[in-house]
Amino acid sequence: MPQATRILKWLGVGLGGLLVVVAAGLALGYAWLRSDGGGDWLARQIEQAVSSPGELQLTIGRLEGDLPAELRLRDIRLSDAEGQWLTIAGLDVDWQPWDLLDRVLQIDALALSGVELARLPVAPAEAQEAAAPEEDDGGLPSLPLRVRISRLSADEIALGEPVLGQAARFTLAGEASGREDGRLSAGLELRRLDAAEARLLATLDYDPSSDILTADVDAAEAAGGLLATLLDLPDLPRAELRLTGSGPLSAWVGDFALSLG
Repeated sequence: MPQATRILKWLGVGLGGLLVVVAAGLALGYAWLRSDGGGDWLARQIEQAVSSPGELQLTIGRLEGDLPAELRLRDIRLSDAEGQWLTIAGLDVDWQPWDLLDRVLQIDALALSGVELARLPVAPAEAQEAAAPEEDDGGLPSLPLRVRISRLSADEIALGEPVLGQAARFTLAGEASGREDGRLSAGLELRRLDAAEARLLATLDYDPSSDILTADVDAAEAAGGLLATLLDLPDLPRAELRLTGSGPLSAWVGDFALSLG
């Protein structure tokens, strides 16, 4: 799963950026960190921690908030070798930095605003060449910390036409957690803003000790939506689907039901 692996890698380096926040708070003191100069310096440190030459370049317009417990990042831009592919007007994070001492990343609230995904990022040539010979054990990459996100929200996520074949705008809400035994669970609600009806509700649970993924997904979309575009069926009527199942990732089997009209 090269795409999933890359996404989790970026999540990992993003967590590294948050660790920089705590280290800076301890080493430099809160007063300086909360000054304009301290905030600018910290933004540059996060950019360096997350960026990877030739693969991912992060720029942050400014960093505000009651550091380190409250992060307010503005004008975030991600680029690759072909240019800019993601912009985020605002990212607000309320978290418990001292929980990191117990190897827990506790995020009370993570809110995004003005998200624009123009296209999917491209993999660097080196990664494409190296992907072929690697063997995949079927499991998900592990994270170095237990992650808990009590509340996740995005007021608007705008997808460019290259992403799914049709420009679309969504709103997102959810939560996620990782337990001490490595178990991961998440609940998401995605609703489309620029169509008559389109929604997706999903609950996921993954147990790495047994490599078991349990999923329950319920979705519905009006005629002429993304599903019609993806299937190249412009006359596709209203669609409802349900996916449920549980089993190892290497041989996952679920029950899928689709109704039209």
